[in-house]
Amino acid sequence: MSGRMKLDIYVVSSAKFFMDRLKRIAVEISQRLSASSLQPVWSPVTSAHLPVLQDFEQVTTDEIAKLIRQLPPKSSPMDCLPTFLLKTTVDVMAPALARLVNLSFSMGVFPSSYKLGHVTPILKKPGLCSTDPANYRPVTNLAILEKLALHRVRPHVLSSGRLNSY
Repeated sequence: MSGRMKLDIYVVSSAKFFMDRLKRIAVEISQRLSASSLQPVWSPVTSAHLPVLQDFEQVTTDEIAKLIRQLPPKSSPMDCLPTFLLKTTVDVMAPALARLVNLSFSMGVFPSSYKLGHVTPILKKPGLCSTDPANYRPVTNLAILEKLALHRVRPHVLSSGRLNSY
């Protein structure tokens, strides 16, 4: 068996391991919630006084440029442009990206291509057995659009007082 074939089999095995793990977690959460006699913390009555997030603040060209300059040099196979090229053309790309992001935010549309991610399994600690999928954690790079949305949602969520500190 070739090295490439072994790698492909391992990648499929790892992906199945992580998907099965997520399914087990979802079932466990569902079972615990249905068995609980506790009422949910959030309800329309208790949350009536909380501020409502109506719109995302507009993205600026400077904000996009700063974010691009801070990107790590690595690229994902899902990226349409390698990071080094995006950084090299930041002055040209930032205004166009700002316009696209603002359109996405104002229309409430998240591009389908960003709903897919390239998951890279990373060994949790050096020295762990590299053949056991349980010793890996899945890592996906965040797209610029996701980072900008997070930057706008996080202050709202933190100000609600409903976010568990853990």
